[in-house]
Amino acid sequence: LLLNLAYKLQENKTTKIKGLIFETFIKTGLRNFELCLLRIENINFTTGIFKVVCGKGKKDRLVIIPNSLLRLLDFYRGDRQKGFFR
Repeated sequence: LLLNLAYKLQENKTTKIKGLIFETFIKTGLRNFELCLLRIENINFTTGIFKVVCGKGKKDRLVIIPNSLLRLLDFYRGDRQKGFFR
């Protein structure tokens, strides 16, 4: 029973992360490669902008994050600081 519960919790975390990745991909227009390089440290939660480092053509650019996605990312950041999603 305990093992089954642990599996379900892990599956739930994985599903949430995949959903967040998909939302970020769709709502920002990032390229697949740029999304793979995205780091939480590059997100400015105050301005709602994140910096894409070494994107297409090895150029940096700024991307505006929609408020709905920003809230999800901020929630993820809070869970990450609590020790989840490591």
